[in-house]
Amino acid sequence: MSFCADTKKTSTGTGISVLMATHNGADTIGRTLTAMSQLDAPEESWELVIVDNASTDGTRSLIHFWQDRLPIRYLSEPRLGKANALNSGLAQVEGDFIVMTDDDVLPDKNWLTEWSRMARCWPDLPPSKWSRDYHIGTLE
Repeated sequence: MSFCADTKKTSTGTGISVLMATHNGADTIGRTLTAMSQLDAPEESWELVIVDNASTDGTRSLIHFWQDRLPIRYLSEPRLGKANALNSGLAQVEGDFIVMTDDDVLPDKNWLTEWSRMARCWPDLPPSKWSRDYHIGTLE
């Protein structure tokens, strides 16, 4: 098996988008955002796109609390359903490498830098540019 030794050879271009959908995630998203704030930063730019899927608890307030600590882009999707939220987010991401996660995930400190390394080593493998190259709206 061959592993990429020189991660400087290729680039993901516009950076990494981490996409997360949440619905009434106030009990979990705070811990997730705390963990995200402790991530080692990747070499390229990154954004955390959070799609609030019609939450009625304190989810929106928690997300806004973290906006000065993380590169968060807050989106609202009023149509219930995780697929609706993710499709809405996929249409808005700016990175050309997309990592999807959930509002209850606690990533390790090197989680994002490892995704970054993978994107640079194998730029043509999915999920690189998959939301741009395939039809959005097929998640069910």
